[in-house]
Amino acid sequence: MLGRVVRPLMLLTVMLSMVALTTGTAGADTFVVGPCEHHIHFKSASNGKFVSTEIKYTGGNYAMLRARSATVGAWEKFTVCEVTWGPVGGYLSLESEANKKWVVPEVGYKGANWAMMRARATAVGHATLFTCIADPTRPSRFILSADASGANADFATPEFRYHGASYGMLRARSPYRGGPAPQWTFFTANAPGNSCP
Repeated sequence: MLGRVVRPLMLLTVMLSMVALTTGTAGADTFVVGPCEHHIHFKSASNGKFVSTEIKYTGGNYAMLRARSATVGAWEKFTVCEVTWGPVGGYLSLESEANKKWVVPEVGYKGANWAMMRARATAVGHATLFTCIADPTRPSRFILSADASGANADFATPEFRYHGASYGMLRARSPYRGGPAPQWTFFTANAPGNSCP
């Protein structure tokens, strides 16, 4: 299993709107958020589907992320922000533009739902931290690693063996049966970006 890789946010090849730096706190920790890149959508390299935020789901499944959409609409757009935690930079946090909530892995869930990724946090904190790991052999591909406490730097993995409304659910877990880490491509203005967002 790969550990956390701290690396700077790479610039996109197209100009995007930026937001000012903002600072949040969680206990004694300080999180500086920004710059941010808007209207980003993610496509699974495994099934060619875009990641959706299921805002019509209810209860503990509300805002589940799933790699299941053939097209991009309001539910498939995210804001990706660089985050500095104390003195350490190179983290990312993802905000769903469908509900304006931050993505977290649900490490308190059990069984097949453990570490389900949901857009439900109201602020950036430990649980919202991810690291982007570029694939040096494929410039437009990357791996997303969850840095939340309890997520053990596991990779964002779409569950294609699940069925029905859970098909393509994203979980922060090790690759299935020790296989290669799931890869993603990010898009903006319908064009693939280079490496990490």
